[in-house]
Amino acid sequence: MSFRKNKQWILTGMLIFLFVEVKSNCSFNYNTNDSAQTAPKKYDSLLSHQEDIRDFIRKFVKIKNFLFEDSVKNKGLGPFLSILPSPGYAMVLGSNAIVTSNISFYTDSSKKRISNFQLSNLYSQYLQSLNVINSLIYIEKFKLSLIGDWEINKFPTNTYGLGNNTKITDADPLDFWQAKFYQFVSYEISSNIFTGFGYHFNYYWDIQEVNKSSNVITDFDRYGFTTHSCSSGPTLIFLYDSRANSINASQGLYCNIEYSPSFTFMGSNENWQSLLIDARKYFTFPQATNNVLAFWSYNVFTLSGKPPYLDLPSTGYDAYNNTGRGYVQGRYRGLSYMSFDAEYRFPLTKSGLLGAVVFVNSQSFTTETTKYFNQIIPGGGFGLRIKINKFSKVNAAIDYGFGVEGSRGFSLNLGEFF
Repeated sequence: MSFRKNKQWILTGMLIFLFVEVKSNCSFNYNTNDSAQTAPKKYDSLLSHQEDIRDFIRKFVKIKNFLFEDSVKNKGLGPFLSILPSPGYAMVLGSNAIVTSNISFYTDSSKKRISNFQLSNLYSQYLQSLNVINSLIYIEKFKLSLIGDWEINKFPTNTYGLGNNTKITDADPLDFWQAKFYQFVSYEISSNIFTGFGYHFNYYWDIQEVNKSSNVITDFDRYGFTTHSCSSGPTLIFLYDSRANSINASQGLYCNIEYSPSFTFMGSNENWQSLLIDARKYFTFPQATNNVLAFWSYNVFTLSGKPPYLDLPSTGYDAYNNTGRGYVQGRYRGLSYMSFDAEYRFPLTKSGLLGAVVFVNSQSFTTETTKYFNQIIPGGGFGLRIKINKFSKVNAAIDYGFGVEGSRGFSLNLGEFF
C-alpha cells in the first residue's frame, strides 16, 4: 500500500528493516521465473549470485541467527514475513510512522502460485490512522482463490470536487471514520480462470466538512452531503491470473472483473451498480534479462444509480491505494474512472539488491454533467527498488511521481505497485 501527499518527503529511516522467516521441512520446488519450475539445486545456484538486504547487512554485522540467514535456505512453504517501518513527514499529516508488513506463503507443495497478506498501519501526530489488511490466497488443492480487503480508518483528507477540471485550490477538508469489508471467493473452472462471488460493505460515519464557511457550496454539498453513508451488497467476479508471483510478477496476465450492485434492503443508502475492470500484463524485455515491462489498466464504471460521494471512484482509491502516483490520494473524483499505467523495471546492481523503475500514467473521470471521458490527466516518475527478500521477490518500492498543476510526491510500497 502507498501513502502520498503533495510535497511529502520520506526520511532516511528506510534502512530500518526486520526480516523474519518461519521455516518448515516440507518438500521444495520453486519457480525461477513466472512460467517454469526448476530443480532445487538449479534454483540455489541461480540465487547464489542474488542479494537481498539481509545478505547486505550480514557483510557488516556478524550475527548468526535466523533474522539474518540467507533466504535461499527457506525451503518450506512459509510463511515468509517482511516488515518495513518508515518514518515520514507531510504537510497534511505532520510527523507520521508507516509500518508495512508482507506475509507470503505457499498453500501447496506444487508451489504453482505464491499467496500473501499485506498489512499496512499508518499513524500521524494529528491522530490520523489507517489500518488495512489486503489478501490474495490461492488454495491449489481445492482450486480456490480468496481476495480480501479489510480496513478500519480515521483518515481526514481533502476532496477537490468532481471531474477532470478541479484545481488544487478547491481543496475541501473532510473528516470521517471508515469501516470496509470486501471478501471474495472464486473457483478455478479452467487453467488460470476463476469465477465466484463475494460481499462488499463500506460504511462511513461522522463525516464532516472541516472549517467550511457557511456561504461556500462545495461539489460535496451539490452532490448530496450526508453525515454517514453505507454501500452493501453482493459481488460477482471473473478472474484470469497466469502470474506465479502476485507480489512481483515478471510474466503473465491478470484480469479481474467485478460486478457489484448495492441494495437498500442490505443496508445501502441507495440502489446502485458498479463494474470494476482491473487488467495487468507483464513481459520480460529484453528476453534473457531481469528487466520487466508492465502495463496496468484500472477502471471503475457506475452503471446505474447514485453512489455515496465517498464511494465514488477517486485517485488512489483502489484496494492498495496505488493508482495515480504523483497525485495526492483523492485528488480527482467522478462517477466513472479510467486509468492506465506503464512502467519499466530494471536492476541497478548485478546482485539484484538495488533496482529502478520509470513509469507513466494517465487517468480520466466522468460526472453527472460530463458523461464522456473527454480529458486525460497525465503523470509520470521514477523510483528505487531495494530487495527485501530474494526468495519471495519482495521489494521495498520508493517512487517519486509528478503530474499537472505542480502535483508531486513520494509513494511507498512493500512489493511492486502492480
